[in-house]
Amino acid sequence: MTHPCDQIRKIRSKLGISQEYIANKLEISQTAYSKIENQQTKIKYETLLIISQILEVPLVELFESKIKEINSYNLIEPTYEETILELKKIINFQLRLIDFIIKKGP
Repeated sequence: MTHPCDQIRKIRSKLGISQEYIANKLEISQTAYSKIENQQTKIKYETLLIISQILEVPLVELFESKIKEINSYNLIEPTYEETILELKKIINFQLRLIDFIIKKGP
């Protein structure tokens, strides 16, 4: 399966954006950012969101290849309860993200 960091690298390269540029926006070193792209360190959801904003792509696009791979298995449609559970997870993530943004400030 393709990792979101592979998508980040692919999109970043296509846009001609340097690792150093993104690292500066994230307020980390270029080396630390390189470790993110090379999957040598874990990446937080908040960091994924910020990177998607820097690249000006929807967060879901970083997971696009994984979604395509999952859909290729022709999995059974989720039940109503599973859909509600997934929506609750998304809302919970968005609330955590809002808290993170408020704490980080401008």
